[in-house]
Amino acid sequence: MHKDPETKYYIVLLTDGLDNGSTVAARNSHQGRYKDIESYISKLNKKKAKVMGWKKKQDYFQIYPILFTAGDLEEMRRNNNMDDATFNKYVMNMMEGYRGSSKGVEKPAPIYGNNLDKLVKEFEEQFSIQGFEFLVPKGYLNKRIRMTMEDLDGNKASIEGTFAKQSFRYVFKDISFSEGLISESIPSGGMVKSKNQSEQGSILSVFMIDNLKLNGKPFKINTDISTIKQEYMDYGYFVTNSEYQSQAESRKNAYVIMIIDGSKSFKENSRLAKEKAIEMRKIVTK
Repeated sequence: MHKDPETKYYIVLLTDGLDNGSTVAARNSHQGRYKDIESYISKLNKKKAKVMGWKKKQDYFQIYPILFTAGDLEEMRRNNNMDDATFNKYVMNMMEGYRGSSKGVEKPAPIYGNNLDKLVKEFEEQFSIQGFEFLVPKGYLNKRIRMTMEDLDGNKASIEGTFAKQSFRYVFKDISFSEGLISESIPSGGMVKSKNQSEQGSILSVFMIDNLKLNGKPFKINTDISTIKQEYMDYGYFVTNSEYQSQAESRKNAYVIMIIDGSKSFKENSRLAKEKAIEMRKIVTK
């Protein structure tokens, strides 16, 4: 896969959390190297570090652990008479070793439960690698710019920033977001650089703001030009750019590793787990 500066890296792990059967089978067949769950998690974290090491340290990385609790975990819970609070604490401690992210990036919230359909739905609500790409005319240098857009459900949100030039590069800085809207990769007050490979001869600068969430859910942008508005500040008032020609789009560029635990502890749910992993792959790629 071609990697550019906006490439993000992800591991999506669907497991029942009890890899004892997997590790024993691997040892017996001489095809594995994990003597216990701790060594498995350790290896996974090394894989994570390797993925992050492909590029610079500040690159975006997340690992999504999805834990199915209906098999051996539920049996373990019954055998130990765990109440909800104790079981949830046990699960959260177990999942802490799986989840992770690069520096400055929020770790994904643990996803767990005994219903695979609900796990997939929760994953879809959490997972987002989409970005908003938009154009700014260079005639708006040093002006405040506001981009207003809608998601697929018609919810409006906006991003503001000052269009400026630093050295030989145009930037969108002092970024602010409307209420409820955040970017998990760009903080309020932050800055993004123009994506233009060369500013020479171009009358427009291209910017990307990604990993947008509105009220905690992925903000999936409606890219119809009629739903996107650009305004610029003029003498203290925002004025609509009626000639805005948008290349604005919801883009994603990511390297995703999907791992499904194939152990027998999934039991009668093994086939369904594989089907749900395929659904999650579709969520990642759509």
